[in-house]
Amino acid sequence: MRKKTRKYVRKRRKRLRLKAKYRNYLFLLSILLIIILLFIMIIPKNDYKIISPQSVSSIPSSNIDNTKFSYEDNGIINYPDAQLGIDLSMHQSDVDFSLLKQQGIEFVFIRLGYRGYQSGKLNLDEKFEEFYEQARKYDLDIGIYFFSQAINEKEAIEEANFVLKHLKGKKIDLPIAYDLERIDYDEDYRTKDLSIEQKTQNALAFCGRLAYKQQQPMIYLNQDIANTFYDLEQIYSYPIWYAQYSDLPSYPYEYAYWQFSDSGKILGIKEEVDLNLRFGS
Repeated sequence: MRKKTRKYVRKRRKRLRLKAKYRNYLFLLSILLIIILLFIMIIPKNDYKIISPQSVSSIPSSNIDNTKFSYEDNGIINYPDAQLGIDLSMHQSDVDFSLLKQQGIEFVFIRLGYRGYQSGKLNLDEKFEEFYEQARKYDLDIGIYFFSQAINEKEAIEEANFVLKHLKGKKIDLPIAYDLERIDYDEDYRTKDLSIEQKTQNALAFCGRLAYKQQQPMIYLNQDIANTFYDLEQIYSYPIWYAQYSDLPSYPYEYAYWQFSDSGKILGIKEEVDLNLRFGS
């Protein structure tokens, strides 16, 4: 009888130990779940909401009159009521903004950042903050551009969110341009084999995200990009920044900005710089 009692006691103790062990596991699991829930609540969610544009029924024609352009000896091109501007990135090492103002420069597009064409990493242009502060100090109108290498809509929206993050608390006056280009100096880059459809959707996703956040998007292109990158009827939901390095533009469709030189010489900038005209208000 005593042996049976001892055996019963041992079994009971064993059951009690197992119950205690399970209770400890459940307690730890509950704590882990609470931590996960708090983490989800505290960490900000990526917001991917965008405004989807409607395709235009026909691409608007340019109303620029090529007979009205005039030319200066220093390579500057003028047009009635158009403003002269430049675009800057870390490739311009030092810029004297006080001299820019004296030469009639009225606006500047600053590269905020870029995605690595091989790594895919998002990078802030190392000169962005400095150029922004100086342009604001000397009362130049400021626009932004971002060099994209997005391979899908998700990455394009990530790029737009990156731009929005670094513009927080900053005032800009002009559009934010989506800049996708060929990488002529390397045959192996992320966006090389993207279809026209995918490139178009990426541009629209970037612009739609900015529009949702009440920013004005714009798309940068040249004739080659217009012909081979995009479905124009879709991207013409947004203003166009057109690049052609010549005395006269030959692009037949509407554009808000013309980048007419990539080798401009301006006092206050040691390196060559892109020159632009802004048409209209």
